Amino acid sequence: MYLGKGEVRFAPPGGHSQARWMGKALYGLLMFLFREEFHLTNFEVNDLRKLTVFLVRFYIVPWFRARQAALAPATDLKFLQDLRRYHTVDKTVADTAAPKLTGPALVLE
Repeated sequence: MYLGKGEVRFAPPGGHSQARWMGKALYGLLMFLFREEFHLTNFEVNDLRKLTVFLVRFYIVPWFRARQAALAPATDLKFLQDLRRYHTVDKTVADTAAPKLTGPALVLE
């Protein structure tokens, strides 16, 4: 952020930033890839697997297309359509992700 008179100040990521979410997502992905190196329970491995599948199936393409503003509406629509279809595969993940992305009004069933 530019403050004037040659003064520059950087603010930490706030509520509108995805930086904190992506950091957690990347650490989760790395933990799943190197799961043999950690002492994880089956419950933890299954949750990391769910996170990894969600990232690979849904989040990677929209993340890379985010810089292309003209593709944003189509990317968002495809993302929501894919998430709705994923409801039949993993209801818990789909029901948790949908309100975070669109607000509480979206019902996937």
